[in-house]
Amino acid sequence: MSPIRIPVVLAVLAALAKSTLVEARPGGSIPSAPLAETSEDRLLLSVRQFGVVNTTSTSVTLQFSTGPNLVEYDFVNACYDVEVPCTPSFGGNVTGSSVNGTLPKQLSVVSAVIDGLTSNTTYYCYVATFAKKFYKCNGPVVATTTVTPVPDSQYLLIADEDGNKVEACEITGPLGTLGDCTDTTLTAPGFLTVVPTTSQSLVYVTGGTTTGVSRCSYNSQGSLLGCTDATLNGGVFSLSGPAQGVTSTDSLVTIAVSASNGEIVQCDITAPNNDLTGCLALSGAFARPTIDVAYARTSDFLYVVEEGASGGIVKCAIDPTTGRINAGTPCTNAGTGSLPPSFPNSITYAGVINGDTVFYITDQQSGGIIIKGVENSQTGDLTLSPGSFIAFPAVQSIAVDPSGTIAYVTKATTTGAVSKCEINQSNALLENCVDQSVSLVQPVGMGFIPYTN
Repeated sequence: MSPIRIPVVLAVLAALAKSTLVEARPGGSIPSAPLAETSEDRLLLSVRQFGVVNTTSTSVTLQFSTGPNLVEYDFVNACYDVEVPCTPSFGGNVTGSSVNGTLPKQLSVVSAVIDGLTSNTTYYCYVATFAKKFYKCNGPVVATTTVTPVPDSQYLLIADEDGNKVEACEITGPLGTLGDCTDTTLTAPGFLTVVPTTSQSLVYVTGGTTTGVSRCSYNSQGSLLGCTDATLNGGVFSLSGPAQGVTSTDSLVTIAVSASNGEIVQCDITAPNNDLTGCLALSGAFARPTIDVAYARTSDFLYVVEEGASGGIVKCAIDPTTGRINAGTPCTNAGTGSLPPSFPNSITYAGVINGDTVFYITDQQSGGIIIKGVENSQTGDLTLSPGSFIAFPAVQSIAVDPSGTIAYVTKATTTGAVSKCEINQSNALLENCVDQSVSLVQPVGMGFIPYTN
């Protein structure tokens, strides 16, 4: 039986006279050596009235009373998807799966939020307290996480870098007009990716955070919730420059890093708290800073945008199962053809249109969008069809809705900052573009909730 891993927990201890905040620590082993049978008597007051006070689709909140205690006892909370014996080791080795903290001496109430769990699942939860060789174990208490909230409509997320917010705008009607928007404050958000998984409502946003990447969930109205810095390799891995474009599979996040010579970082999405682990950096394969990335879902390549004048599009072969760049296989120019971008700033997979695998490449300097198709699924080279340039002044980025019939374009302007366009299903050109009534300062990346592409 493998225990469910538990993220960092805040133990909020509300004393009768005043409140005390104690931070629990992840990891560590629970003692499993034989302990005295009198341990429960010695720790009688350390845990009382242990129970569940709240559940969400990804978390369980546990609570118990404690104190007065003779010393500051240690405590551990754990939840499993199967019932185990209530012993100091909870029936097995829980190294690296426990969450622990220290209880104060005074009479208090302890609340611990165990996050990152699977939706609509029954868990058996325990608490154990320790004082040298003595222990007291309580549980299990049973909790069932709720069903992952399904958005009541489809929403377009828009990162507003200078506005320090992410807008969630409802997409109304078959024409895709943007309706009411709600915003979430976030420091200098740039690009974002909605993770295509059914068990988590998960979004990663690049921008002005400590680690360069924020991790958020979302509610049924599309608004982002609980945004926090995503740790990379437990905090020991750092990006070599600002995080820019980002894309994801259901288990992997790929980030373009605007380092001096470009860098692509790929990290696993790891339960239970959806932090990023196994992060590996690919550098030395690019001539300029890298600013955006996109997968072709019908070929085995990742496409990377290089920044600057005459910046290119680079293709990297990937493992089609994991999405990771193949080690030892060099990334090469994607063959941008007769109309290379003069100053590319984003790339977007548009889907299969009239039999062709299509990408949109925004070109800020020339003020337009270039349409490229995958010429050969084996080589991954991109080609250009005649007439495949769409004038779009001040263009920033483009997002294609899951149906493949509507595109949204952000522009570096506060007036008409987002346009909605119809996609011609014969040649992928954008037609009948209409500015949307959205208040933005500097929109950049976009994504759709729920992810259904």
